[in-house]
Amino acid sequence: LCCSLVLLVAMGCDAPGQQKAAAASASTARPTQPATGWSIDDQPVAHQAALAIGTKGETALRITLSTAPLSCDSLASGFPGGAMLTGATLLDVWLMQPLQADGSLGHWSIAGAQVADSKGRRGLTAQGAQVGELTVAGQDVHIKRLELALLDGTTGKTIMWTGDLTASHCPRVARDEADRPQAKLILSVAGRQLPVNGATLHPNGQQHFLRLTQAPHDCASDVAEGYDFYLDLTIEGEPPALKLASLQGAIFPSFPSGSTGRDGFKVEADGPLDGPGEVTLKLAGSLDLRGYQTKLTGEVSALRCDHP
Repeated sequence: LCCSLVLLVAMGCDAPGQQKAAAASASTARPTQPATGWSIDDQPVAHQAALAIGTKGETALRITLSTAPLSCDSLASGFPGGAMLTGATLLDVWLMQPLQADGSLGHWSIAGAQVADSKGRRGLTAQGAQVGELTVAGQDVHIKRLELALLDGTTGKTIMWTGDLTASHCPRVARDEADRPQAKLILSVAGRQLPVNGATLHPNGQQHFLRLTQAPHDCASDVAEGYDFYLDLTIEGEPPALKLASLQGAIFPSFPSGSTGRDGFKVEADGPLDGPGEVTLKLAGSLDLRGYQTKLTGEVSALRCDHP
C-alpha cells in the first residue's frame, strides 16, 4: 500500500516562440488535475469538510473528506462505520503508525480506504499511497506531502489526493462495549507494554481462542475496524495448552503469528472453558512471533462466548 507516487515532468529547451506554442498546446491537452487537493479522474473535487476521528484509547486515525458539510457529531454517531450523506461524496482513509519488531514506531501509512456516494459505500484499491509527515497540533491534524491514488473498482475511476491536508480532529469515540481493564495482566510486545481492556474466550472446534484487545470488546464485537490490534491465543486440551498466537490489527500490518516459545508457556484456568459468564486464566510465558517478542504475565478475566 505504501508505494510512492512519482510525477514526471518533461521540460525542453526550445526557442521562446516554440515554448509559447508548446505551452498553449499543453494547456488545452492536459487534464484538469489540480496541483493540490482532491480529484476524481483528474477532475477537481471541492470538499466542504475534512475531519479526523478514531477510537478512544487507540492511535489509528480515519480521515474523512466530504463534498457536503459534515460535523464531528454526525461523523461520530455512526463510528466506526462510515457516514452516508445524500447527494454527497465522502472519502475515508485509515492511517496507522505500525509498531516495528524492534519496538520503534514506523512511518504513518495507509491502512485502507473507502468511498461513499450515490452508488453506496465500497472499498478502494491503493495504486499508490504515501504519507510524508503527520502531526497533531491543538484541534487539527496536519499531514504533509500526502499522495493518494485509489482505484474505484465499481466505476473504474481513480480517486487522488496530492499535497498537504489539514483536518479538524474530532474527539475520539468510546466503544459501546463495557470497558473491562485487565489490571492483573501484563502484556508487552516488542518491549512496549500494551494495556488490555477487552478479553473474550471463543470456542473453535476442539480449540478455544483467547482474544485480547486494547480497546474494549465483547463476544459480538467486530474487531475488523477501529482497533489498533488484537492478540489471539489459540489454546487446546485439558489442561489447556497454548498452540498458536497471532497479532493482528492496524499497528501490525504483517499479522505476525507463530508458536515459538509455546512449550514453556503456561496456561491455567480456574474453571471449564465453556459455559456462561467469565473464566479466569493465568498466563505466563514469552513468544517469538516472527521477531515480535511477546510476553504475558498474570491473570485475565475473559468473557466466555458461545460462538467462534
